[in-house]
Parts: sequence; C-alpha cells; structure tokens
Amino acid sequence: IPLAVGPEVPGAGGVALAAPSPNPAVNTLRLPFALPGETAVRLNILDAQGRRVRVLVDGLLGQGTHNETWNLCDDAGRSVPAGLYFAQLQVLGRSHVRRIAVTR
Repeated sequence: IPLAVGPEVPGAGGVALAAPSPNPAVNTLRLPFALPGETAVRLNILDAQGRRVRVLVDGLLGQGTHNETWNLCDDAGRSVPAGLYFAQLQVLGRSHVRRIAVTR
C-alpha cells in the first residue's frame, strides 16, 4: 500500500485529518479529524511496512470534529515498539495519512 502524507488542510469533500499530537508520542497520541457530514469512517494505525497495527474507528460517524486517542497498543493490547507509524483515515473512498513517531 503506498502511503503519502498530505497537507493539514481539508481534503476531498471537506475531510481533514489534523497533525497527530504529541508527535513524537510517548504514552498516548491524539488524532483529530473533521467530517463534512455523517459518513462511514475507518481510522487505522499502520506500521512502516503498511501493515495494520490497530483499528481505532470502524463505523458511521456524524458531521463535525472528532478526537480519537491511540494508547500506542496494537489490536491485541500489546505495546508497540518505538518506530515510525502512520494514521490512515479512510473516508469517502479516499485515504488521508499522517506520519507518527513513537518513542519509548
């Protein structure tokens, strides 16, 4: 899966995935994003090879700003090692990606 990191401005259809904070992350990471209307959303955390590490959101969300938190654990609840990760917001048939550095 090719990963491109885009600008922090609203993308196609008014969707915006803001910069994760704090970045680099030590204990938790906040992932804010905005939706122009109610729509199906999937927010994944991927490792540097593009493999899914964690699904944070998978469902229908309403219009407005949303703030998801990643506790730096994978889907099984294990802490991820330090390294490079990506937040991938899939909405309206497009992917919006932000780079994340995890330090331990």
